Amino acid sequence: MNVGEWPARWARRYPEEICLKYQDLELTKAEFNRRVNRLANAFQEMGLRKGERVGALMGNSHIFLEILFALSKLGGIMVPLNFRLATPELEYILNDTEPVMLMYSPEFLQTAEELRSKVPTIKQLVCEMEGGASQDPTYEAWIADRSDQEPTVGAEVLLEDPHFIMYTSGTTGLPKGVMHSHKTAIWSVITANATADVRYGDRYLICLPLFHVGALNPLLSTFHKGGSAIIMAEFDPVKIWEIFGTE
Repeated sequence: MNVGEWPARWARRYPEEICLKYQDLELTKAEFNRRVNRLANAFQEMGLRKGERVGALMGNSHIFLEILFALSKLGGIMVPLNFRLATPELEYILNDTEPVMLMYSPEFLQTAEELRSKVPTIKQLVCEMEGGASQDPTYEAWIADRSDQEPTVGAEVLLEDPHFIMYTSGTTGLPKGVMHSHKTAIWSVITANATADVRYGDRYLICLPLFHVGALNPLLSTFHKGGSAIIMAEFDPVKIWEIFGTE
């Protein structure tokens, strides 16, 4: 079972259970899977093929996860980008991975504009919400009219296929892309589930940046077990205590 099959599996078993919360948004497992499918079908309609990369220059949100799982269903590869890096560093990473698409949050518009002409492989840019460049569609508008049915995949997505690429900090040189396959992602969550006793129904509060495995891997462990996620855009101690008191 590749990672892309997880949302559909839990949507079939417990469609009305909460999958995630982000700010005022709450999605059930069925709703989340339908949104992932819309994005996967949008990727296919733009011509994305198995093995191609999509960069994500954005903060924490439900959309980050929708990108990851939609690409997982198709055999695409996500490249999460550290938004704290300078533009030349991001330019290096993107030209190293050669993505066909860049998805960004509006607060990174200036960076996205600079990267637009410096990464020739990028065919399409999509902004997470209003506030992006006029020629770039917003995420919700881009997926709105797509089918929410499971995408028809031409090439089977295998466990050995690449899943996402995380880049090292590059403290002693240029950052290096670390390729994670579906298999390594699954074994990572199996190990975490066993050692941390992650169980079905657990809720995971995430406030660390999802462009880092320290945040992404625990979140994948929660999804693998059928738990739910409470996603914060950033660390806020007051809000965390408020969440602890209400959830």
